[in-house]
Amino acid sequence: MNPKQIAENMPNFVKQTMGMAQVRLNRIHGSAREVVQGTWKRLLAAPALKRVEKSMDGWRRDYQKKMDLAKIRKQAERVGHDAFRTVGIATQADLKNVMRQLDNLRTDVRKLSKKADSRRPHNHHRNRSQAQKPTA
Repeated sequence: MNPKQIAENMPNFVKQTMGMAQVRLNRIHGSAREVVQGTWKRLLAAPALKRVEKSMDGWRRDYQKKMDLAKIRKQAERVGHDAFRTVGIATQADLKNVMRQLDNLRTDVRKLSKKADSRRPHNHHRNRSQAQKPTA
């Protein structure tokens, strides 16, 4: 039997009872909605909640003033680079950073090499051969 046939074969008393139950449920639902909406409105208008909301807004404003967006971006970028380094994936920024460090290292090596050459005597071959001769 389909629902339509069941409804047609149902006694009138049962139909009326179900109809009245549905009407009562609709009233209860409406009453519950009014209670919840009224409670919500009273809650939003409560002085304690207003004070908390005001202090949170003040805290948010103070925090935003103290935040240094450039510093936060730089830190986030560093964390991202560290994460990529950990995983083993290099971004273009990572590659540029490595190349910059290699250039700096190359420059430092050249400077040290020039310094060492300037301190070394020009006739270092003769000095080396003299140092190798055993003294008896």
